[in-house]
Amino acid sequence: MTDKSLQQYLEDERFYKTVVEDGSDIIFIVDFNFKIIYHNPSVKKTLGYDSLVSDNFLDYINPDTKEVTRKNLEVSRTKPYNANIEFDFRHQNGEFIYLEFNSINLKYKDDIEA
Repeated sequence: MTDKSLQQYLEDERFYKTVVEDGSDIIFIVDFNFKIIYHNPSVKKTLGYDSLVSDNFLDYINPDTKEVTRKNLEVSRTKPYNANIEFDFRHQNGEFIYLEFNSINLKYKDDIEA
């Protein structure tokens, strides 16, 4: 691929589709009340759910660690970026799956009110 075609790839937003929509990593957008606003298709592949949009993120966290996870998420509100937040998320089959994520606070990035 030449530099020009790579640049066109980025400009046409095909990169976004490849990384966000077709990537294997789960991507959530969650507001400051923990309401899920968006998730990519990896939620279906990894967790079995067709859609979690409008659900509360914390409703899927293992009850044994829910309070710690809530506190970690609240801390992430105060930072532009937070790495390695760990939690157990409930799969559609009822089992909990260990997940780890990094958060980007869009308030700091793009001055978006969540």
